[in-house]
Amino acid sequence: MSLEETTLTLLNRLFEEAVRRHGADLPKVVGEVEAQIAAMGADRTVVDGAFERALAFRAPMYRDGPLH
Repeated sequence: MSLEETTLTLLNRLFEEAVRRHGADLPKVVGEVEAQIAAMGADRTVVDGAFERALAFRAPMYRDGPLH
């Protein structure tokens, strides 16, 4: 598993745990994940970058009707 895959797996686990505790309260979920990342110490460059990409993601908008 690559470093990026490992990082994304870690972020996924952190988000899953935070959602279990806070439900749909997005500010609390993000705050908890940020706190978990901060508690890691060491060089978090890859984790921070993946976290920023995860927060910037927007699902594509689909129009009604055929996709072609």
